[in-house]
Amino acid sequence: MTIAEFNAMGWTPGMTADYQGKTYPIASCDFEEQLVGLQRVLECESEDVVWVRCENVTVHKPNATNDGRAIDRAVDGIVGLLTQEDSARVRDDLLTAINTRR
Repeated sequence: MTIAEFNAMGWTPGMTADYQGKTYPIASCDFEEQLVGLQRVLECESEDVVWVRCENVTVHKPNATNDGRAIDRAVDGIVGLLTQEDSARVRDDLLTAINTRR
């Protein structure tokens, strides 16, 4: 990824990055230094976050289909707390609001 791509990226939760042949969850970014913080995935690593130059990674946004299923599960959990007569209306309202913001 170039510095221009880094600066223009719409960073969101759930993004991953390919680095040295492996894919890592992105924990954070340093916008001043254009660094990507890769989440530690192995216990033997000494740091919780490994900072790498943006030019050394390929960044991937979360899969929209997977995100949609996660949102559906979250909405179903919320709706499950409601009375039966309110649940269908509230579920539709929540999904409409979420899809409008995407």
